[in-house]
Amino acid sequence: MSKRKLWKLATCLAATLASSHVVARQSMSSMANMPGMPAAAASTATPSRSDDSIQGMSMPMPAKIAQPSAMPANDHVPPALPTMIMPAMSSTQMTEMMQMDDQATRSMLRVDRLESGVGSDGSRSSAWQADAWWGDDIDQLWLETEGERERHAMRDARVDLFWSHAFTTFWDWQLGARNDIGRGSRSWMAAGLRGLAPYWFDIDATFYLDADGRTAARFEASYDLRLTQRWILMPDAELNFYSRGDAARDVHAGLSDGRLGLRLRYDISRRFAPYLGVDWSYRPNDALSPLRTEPGHELTWRVGVRFWL
Repeated sequence: MSKRKLWKLATCLAATLASSHVVARQSMSSMANMPGMPAAAASTATPSRSDDSIQGMSMPMPAKIAQPSAMPANDHVPPALPTMIMPAMSSTQMTEMMQMDDQATRSMLRVDRLESGVGSDGSRSSAWQADAWWGDDIDQLWLETEGERERHAMRDARVDLFWSHAFTTFWDWQLGARNDIGRGSRSWMAAGLRGLAPYWFDIDATFYLDADGRTAARFEASYDLRLTQRWILMPDAELNFYSRGDAARDVHAGLSDGRLGLRLRYDISRRFAPYLGVDWSYRPNDALSPLRTEPGHELTWRVGVRFWL
């Protein structure tokens, strides 16, 4: 390489370094003039470096982050520390102690209606509807009874005994037998379905067959409308159908009788509730049933209690 070319290369390198130095000084001057930045030192002496400054400018440290204040006082009382150390136990013992066994057997007695009534014609009657069950969450044995008594005579009553099996979350199949007492006793085989329909309707539908080939069906539905946590309005309906009339039992072929009810109860506790109610009943007149002397439509005012054990 000739001396002339070397001179040109040295000149270009010097110019580049000079230009870079000028650009750096301009950048630092611009930063020094920014709001909040102190001016650079006037002397040409090399400024001292510290934690809060950089050559030609000062960088303030951020303010300390405020610590959250203490939580306001409230009425919460922390639970006491455990005083008993749980010993080592088997899964069976823990299930029994914690009561987590979903196959454990339980029982319940529930009286939905125990009431006295006054009809639109001034007649007085008493009625009941109750059930009891024993079993686990899947298989249960049910005993149901329902009836009405007028003065000194039994008007109509039934007793059902079922084996109930849960085939899905909210529904049970039922198989069993029914015995009618009162006017003209009769026994039936029974198969039914009961459970909780969408929108919280309680449904109970049962089909019956007796030894003479008669068939019958009963449908019942109810709904709890919670006005408050304690005041509950319960509308309910019941329909009874028979394939053949039975004069001894005052039964009409087809729709034998129906009932629409409305009850307002007050839950003193979840186990006990008094109520007031009214029933509208329908029983078609039948010339083949001489016992059917009451009017086809009847309004009955009710007062009663509901409880379970």
